[in-house]
Amino acid sequence: MRYLLDTNILSEPAKPKPSPLVLARLSRFGNECATTSAVWHELWFGCFRLPESKRRQELQQYLRQIADSTMPILPYDEDCATLHARLRSQMAASGAPCSPVDLHIASVALQYDLTLVTRNLRDFGQIPKLDLENWFEFT
Repeated sequence: MRYLLDTNILSEPAKPKPSPLVLARLSRFGNECATTSAVWHELWFGCFRLPESKRRQELQQYLRQIADSTMPILPYDEDCATLHARLRSQMAASGAPCSPVDLHIASVALQYDLTLVTRNLRDFGQIPKLDLENWFEFT
């Protein structure tokens, strides 16, 4: 594995007009990607918030396809939780706020030595030693 996909990347293919840049990179690097249980939670939470509709059914089908694929959904284990606590403490001491969910995702990326792929460079960019890529932009 090389990449950890954030919610805004993994949800992109399910959009009515997905980013061609993101789709191309998912196609190229898909077998090198994983996600985390926090992202999985965010995806399902977003789906369950929708009223019963065709759109909700499409999203449920998309999420089942991901679950049936070979993409790992990495757990939040003891090592990740310890790293998360250290990051949270450092961020609080520096006055740089970061959401607990973002720190959860970052701790998994750091623990597994993965590059986090996200559009949210502003928030994740404050986290020390975290490698980031934005697949919505040309590189």
